[in-house]
Amino acid sequence: MRKYTIALVAIFLNSYAIASDFCADLGNKAHVEQAYLERSKSIFEVISKNRLYFNSAPSNKCKVKDLFLVPGDKVIGYAEYDNFLSAAYFKGDGDSVDGWLDMTQLKNTGLTNGPSSEE
Repeated sequence: MRKYTIALVAIFLNSYAIASDFCADLGNKAHVEQAYLERSKSIFEVISKNRLYFNSAPSNKCKVKDLFLVPGDKVIGYAEYDNFLSAAYFKGDGDSVDGWLDMTQLKNTGLTNGPSSEE
């Protein structure tokens, strides 16, 4: 029984390492290839009916446990990659949370977080 338990733990740790490598590699690739958003339309609202989890890289396989938004929350978007948004959420105390969000669960409000390049 002990060998079986050790084998299961080894498999779990190996799959965790593979997922971690996947997310790190994807994050690096997205950093190079991401498309920056125009500041004139950089505010997004969560339209998901459920929690919208932050991801460490632009994939739902890279979900950050216990770090999520709820419907109606607003974020500032910075860049896009593979239908994911690199965004920041500012908490009430001024601290920010950054990560990648699934764009199918967001709506662009048409608002900006500051002066556009046209001003």
